[in-house]
Amino acid sequence: MYILSPCLAFSSLTHSQLTGGVAFGAVAVILLVTTILLVIGMLTGRLLAFTAPQSSSFLLTILFTNAGNYGVPLMDLAFGRESRDMAIICFVTQQVLFNTLAVWLATRGQMTWQQGVRKVFRMPLTYAVTAAGFILLTNLRVPDPVDKSISLLGEAALPIILLSLGLQLAETRPDLVAMPRIGLAVVYRLILSPALAVMAVWLLAPVFGLNGLSAKIPIVAMAMPTAVTVVLLSIEFGADSKFTAGVVFISTLLSALSLTLILTLLI
Repeated sequence: MYILSPCLAFSSLTHSQLTGGVAFGAVAVILLVTTILLVIGMLTGRLLAFTAPQSSSFLLTILFTNAGNYGVPLMDLAFGRESRDMAIICFVTQQVLFNTLAVWLATRGQMTWQQGVRKVFRMPLTYAVTAAGFILLTNLRVPDPVDKSISLLGEAALPIILLSLGLQLAETRPDLVAMPRIGLAVVYRLILSPALAVMAVWLLAPVFGLNGLSAKIPIVAMAMPTAVTVVLLSIEFGADSKFTAGVVFISTLLSALSLTLILTLLI
């Protein structure tokens, strides 16, 4: 969270070959879907009378997808190596949201909003993305020793996150009392989110030139199960990690079915 993911974001962006319009299109799709899900999730929390920690945990599980260690390799297999840059853009966008919006959501039940904002600005990934953007805009060249060092650290991020997932899931026993909330979160994550992504791509395609592979990748990215890092964040900031781990566990298992169907329709 503090070292490897920022390095992955920086190295991926500085080596990306995507054109600006298509990249911004993928970002726009993810932001639009996340915004709609946030509104729906907050309304759901009010309707079902969730407590503040329950609402925060529910929002974390429906908003943030496993677009990195699951999504990037899956898209490589499904669409080929040419999908990598777009998949990384989707992953980095999710990571920026994770290190800002997710941190605020995780801390809002335990801290004042001022403390939550301070936590957000202590997360390094946002600064890594800003630095990468500056490099791209100014056409500066990162010195080779620095570039290689950051790339090596970035390559370690996905295996470490995957290992963390295995360790957490090995100890996960979904809370039967929370199963209705877990089931609802899984439905939002695996069904509602990709449906919204299809709508967003249809709306934004004329603006950003999304077509073919560039239209399919954001849809698959938003169809991924709940991000593993949601559990890590819940543990780090004292949110309901048992609930989030339950959603990660079940959504990851069921995604084998939902993603197979989605990829069959897209390929």
